[in-house]
Amino acid sequence: MQRAFHYAGARNVVASLWKVNDPATAALMGEFYRQLWEEKQPPIEALRRAQLAVYRAGEKQFKQMAARG
Repeated sequence: MQRAFHYAGARNVVASLWKVNDPATAALMGEFYRQLWEEKQPPIEALRRAQLAVYRAGEKQFKQMAARG
């Protein structure tokens, strides 16, 4: 599937090989897109910052991030 997006002209693709339905994934992807769109970070930096934000988040902050996801 990733190849189809690239053939269609997409420069970057974020995909999963399986269905994920958990708070950690919701938090990570929500923070990734926040970094990408709101903070205007390049994709690799947005992912790095999202990973660090989820890793460093306290319980309350993590729940807020997961709910935003």
